[in-house]
Amino acid sequence: MTDDRYLVSILCCTYNHENYIKDTLYSLINQKTSFKFKVIVVDDFSQDNTVDIVKRFQKKFPESIVLIENDFNHYSSVGHPVPEKALEYLGPFIALCDGDDLWIDDTKLEKQMAVHFAHKCSLCVCLHTAGTSILSQNKVSSRSTRKNGSVDVTDYFHPSTFVFSTAVFKEQYYRAKKFRLFGDLYMWIFAHSVVNRFGPIVALPMYSAFYRLHQNGVWSPKSSFQKKISRLRIFVILLLYGTLSEKKIVFQLILFKFLRRFQLVT
Repeated sequence: MTDDRYLVSILCCTYNHENYIKDTLYSLINQKTSFKFKVIVVDDFSQDNTVDIVKRFQKKFPESIVLIENDFNHYSSVGHPVPEKALEYLGPFIALCDGDDLWIDDTKLEKQMAVHFAHKCSLCVCLHTAGTSILSQNKVSSRSTRKNGSVDVTDYFHPSTFVFSTAVFKEQYYRAKKFRLFGDLYMWIFAHSVVNRFGPIVALPMYSAFYRLHQNGVWSPKSSFQKKISRLRIFVILLLYGTLSEKKIVFQLILFKFLRRFQLVT
């Protein structure tokens, strides 16, 4: 359960990540901080050796890792791998890193928590979003999705750079669960919709994480049409049932996509 001694919970969702989870966990455990943190691994009924690898880490770092094993695949059934019981383990702040991603800066948490305390923000992201590992015929290339500029809802920041206040994350979780709106896009929309209540979104000018596109991923293998349908579904539900703030943000995103299509914005 929640341990008052640790400040940050790192939520790490896994599914058939045996090729990646070892590097991921090392990158999380090796964070250099002035506070305590705990890694909460949620395995979504993996069919490979992912759980065995996590258990070996858990045995080596018993005070730092909690493993929650789903007894069926939650993502395919309810749209999100995180069961409600995982919320019981969350500290005051929560960072995200899936089992096929990793952090490349061992001071990431320390720097982002300094921002949280200085700005009383609801969410801290890293301005230089995670590098993308494109796996094809054993060749790996990387790119940055953003170079500079201020935080805006039309930007994209990979969730592996997110550090939320847990209050924001929990409210987002329950709203997402109600409407089956789990995913990066809604998480980003929701964060922007509550800044007046929970504080601003602040970005650090640093590279902090590395994420992978691969054939076993949840989002990457989808076709362009499938991705568009998924985004459209979120927009429609929010326009029908969202808060006023969420609806305003959806209209802003739709307008931006329309203007960019005709090269009226970059």
